[in-house]
Amino acid sequence: MFIVEIGAGVSAYLYRKGIHKSILDLYLKTLHSYPTEPNLKVPVDRLQKQFHCCGAVIYSDWFNTTLRNAVPDSCCMKETPHCGTSINETTNIYTQASLSGCIDKIGSWIHEHSILIGGIGVGFGVAQVMNI
Repeated sequence: MFIVEIGAGVSAYLYRKGIHKSILDLYLKTLHSYPTEPNLKVPVDRLQKQFHCCGAVIYSDWFNTTLRNAVPDSCCMKETPHCGTSINETTNIYTQASLSGCIDKIGSWIHEHSILIGGIGVGFGVAQVMNI
């Protein structure tokens, strides 16, 4: 099992660009399902609030969903009921691509915490080798 985990870690590193595209594609599919799937609302809203982001790459990603010219309220810098429906007024929406895309924000978070994530992985590996 330990060898499989090492292989998975090496593969993840080598194919990180492909993984980024896969995550982007998955997130875009999630955006399309968000309006009709109640189980997606809480995690997507929580993610957008926590990372102060809107959409996969930019807020207008939401326009390709059934929301059309609106975004979820979790895209609002100051969240109030129905703040995402007044998309003509974008001063309260995370709009700038460099500041707003959730995929890049998540990627940056993972990069910033990669030492911790790697350390946890090494810890699990050592525990397995020692049969703990």
